[in-house]
Amino acid sequence: QLATDLGRIFSLKDEKIACWSQDIKSQSGAAFFYVLYFRKDAKSGLHQSKHFPDAFKNIADAPAILPDQDLPAWFILKPPPRKKDEMLHPAKYPEQLTKLFIDTFTQAGANVFDPMSGTGSTLISAIENDRNAYGVELSPFFAEIARQRINVHHKDGVICRLETGDALNADSMNFPPVDYMITSPPYWDMLNMKGAEYQARRKEKGLQLNYSDDTRDLGNINDYQAFVQELAEIYFKIDEQLLKPGAYITIVVKNIKKLGSNYPLAWDLARILCERWQLLPECFWCQDDISIAPYGYGNTWVSNTFHQYCLNFRKPV
Repeated sequence: QLATDLGRIFSLKDEKIACWSQDIKSQSGAAFFYVLYFRKDAKSGLHQSKHFPDAFKNIADAPAILPDQDLPAWFILKPPPRKKDEMLHPAKYPEQLTKLFIDTFTQAGANVFDPMSGTGSTLISAIENDRNAYGVELSPFFAEIARQRINVHHKDGVICRLETGDALNADSMNFPPVDYMITSPPYWDMLNMKGAEYQARRKEKGLQLNYSDDTRDLGNINDYQAFVQELAEIYFKIDEQLLKPGAYITIVVKNIKKLGSNYPLAWDLARILCERWQLLPECFWCQDDISIAPYGYGNTWVSNTFHQYCLNFRKPV
């Protein structure tokens, strides 16, 4: 909230989290604190989320109903190198990550759902942990890779079903009521940025640079606010049609730096989703295998981002 309010006066240039050691407590008892960097410049007062509703004062103020198992406020996760078929996807998230949250928020036999399944990370983690796995993937190319990977992890007695299609239509795909949804959406249109170092490396290897060229692909929306609103619309429709009362939700996302501006995607998405869901304590996935790279040193210094937000919510009963 403080960052949002100050962003209406100054330009939010950078944000970092400083994590206390696991065996050290801060005076406030918090496990981390924010380091926010603002600047007065030509973009001051043009905060990207100023038109989004101030929803935190509503449902988010209710007492938190937390899962029985504790979830760390932050953790370091360095997944093993991706296999050849997994490398085809430009932004796969690891099964080790989804397993952590599936273990925390569900019990054996629960129905786990991912509306943007990619190559099937969520579904594979669910199967391996004896949860029923359901998902939707827009791209037929990645859906087929996911099905091939899922077949390797098949378990008798565990249901798994992946549909190819638009997550906005998931309510018409005859999925059962969902106990837990975990997903990672596109990080806006960042994969369509020309000249990015990551994109250049994938191009050299002949790998696909974005998710798809489908007009329904959220990663192809150019306008930031339209992207966030359409993403929230998908989640709200799933909420209405599929999520059980009391269901938990985890969304893995991060704030974005693009062309000299900072777009607080994680914060903006959380603000909108709090219109319906209760926001639980924050959780950070920290990546210590990424070096800090300074950009604009001597002028307006910012660095790359090497932490991701794991936004956890609960649907009211």
